[in-house]
Amino acid sequence: MALYRSLRREVDKILKEAEESRVKDICGQVSNHLFTSGSGPAFKAIKELSGKHRQQPPSCVLSEDGKPLDGPNALRRVAGYFEGLLTVDHPTTVVDWTGQVPIAPDPPINIEPPTLAEVKVALSQMKTGRAVGVCGIPAELLWAGVTLC
Repeated sequence: MALYRSLRREVDKILKEAEESRVKDICGQVSNHLFTSGSGPAFKAIKELSGKHRQQPPSCVLSEDGKPLDGPNALRRVAGYFEGLLTVDHPTTVVDWTGQVPIAPDPPINIEPPTLAEVKVALSQMKTGRAVGVCGIPAELLWAGVTLC
């Protein structure tokens, strides 16, 4: 038992030194990148240092008895599961809709071009410095167009 404890202390000491060395190395990388090449690599090193970059274990498909399947067996199991979902019998009861209130139809959509006041309201709600939508036009550029009108 004494041998186990002494070996355990030695292993713990070596692991602690290795972790301290890894942390010092990453801190050195962060400081070098911040002052020389930019913040991108520094943020990657900080993320590594935070320990939140751990990989998730891969998910697997299990057989009916709980054993993991791989390759074609897993594909067959998933295909069988979805085929079972698609072959569900329809309900045999019929719903009686008499006396029910129908759902209100959608209100009509205005297809007229927006007024200048509506455009100004929409632009005032946009955040500056960001490109909104698929066009990628910043709010400042749109505001410049509104002030010309």
